[in-house]
Amino acid sequence: MGYLDEYVSTIMACRFCPMCRHVCTVANAAHLESTSPRGWALTCYALAVGIFSPEDVAQSERLFQCAACDLCYEDCVSKFQPSRAFKAARADLVDLGLSPPVVQGIANSVARWKNPFGQNEEKRKDWSESLSLPQQGDILFFGGCEIIFKRPEITQAFLKICAAAQIEPAILPHENCCGAPLHNLGYWSEARELAHQNIEAMKAGNCKTVVFGCPTCQRQVTQTYREEYQLDLPSGIEILHTSQFVERLLNSQQLKLSRALSEIITYHDPCSLGRAGLAIYDTPRYVLAECGLDLVEMEWSREQARCCGSATLHQTYPSIAGAAAQNTFIEFERTGSNTLVTACPACKSAFLPQVRQNNTKVLDLLELVAQAL
Repeated sequence: MGYLDEYVSTIMACRFCPMCRHVCTVANAAHLESTSPRGWALTCYALAVGIFSPEDVAQSERLFQCAACDLCYEDCVSKFQPSRAFKAARADLVDLGLSPPVVQGIANSVARWKNPFGQNEEKRKDWSESLSLPQQGDILFFGGCEIIFKRPEITQAFLKICAAAQIEPAILPHENCCGAPLHNLGYWSEARELAHQNIEAMKAGNCKTVVFGCPTCQRQVTQTYREEYQLDLPSGIEILHTSQFVERLLNSQQLKLSRALSEIITYHDPCSLGRAGLAIYDTPRYVLAECGLDLVEMEWSREQARCCGSATLHQTYPSIAGAAAQNTFIEFERTGSNTLVTACPACKSAFLPQVRQNNTKVLDLLELVAQAL
């Protein structure tokens, strides 16, 4: 069909193999063979050879229901990456004008408002103006859409940490979406254009370090921009996740914690920060230990950590995403801990609706560090 042609070997292998079905985020939420890596591969195969027309909306829509969490890749003995094939199939369907209406709505929102939530420019302006931060500086904070529009408490925790370390971060005057929702949903040319705009904006910030509050944004800039779009920030600009930034401040003693929190917590490894992106596992755990917290792990953690349901999927197919978040939250509840900590704002947003008991908390890593100051 086009983009999908590059993944013929993946499709041919995965369409006969059910071995990763038991770990698939969506298969365990929707309980359908058609929403599993094998099912999606069969759909891709049927699409590629013309068994069904791409105008068959019900069949094509299935391809947009993969969470792209890469648990299938982690479980695969042959190390195929089926999520890449499914994204390519989405790009082909987008080029044919056949993406589902709910997907088109997100793409239109990013095109018009530069965020996937349909929030107008005034909302973003209110966020940036309320912070009263410079637009240039050594440390540039890239919050990401989820933090700006849904999780302002993470921004406040970050700023409290910076103040304790005597750092004044800068922010972009008009921070756009990183483009990850567009890329994941097959709008590749639009995502590439957004990448160009973001690279130029970060250059204009005259920074030495960009600190990302969202690991999906960081993965998009450090991996997708480089590998897919051949774009990169100038050499000498360092890119860090907030957990890495805090770790550095603690190690240099620029940041000193005044009290141990002495609490038992469970940490959830976000897909983008770990397996499906940056492979950062030890840093958040080190920061939590420095806060005096005792960590009890879920049965599946690090490379095998279960997905929150994916930020994009929570917008496009919320019932599937909600069931996936519930599956992971139930695993957290089995640990006996009352506090679930993550290092991704989208994961926090996904887990908060699952809280059913008053003594259960869902927090971002930065919020605990701010409490320990």
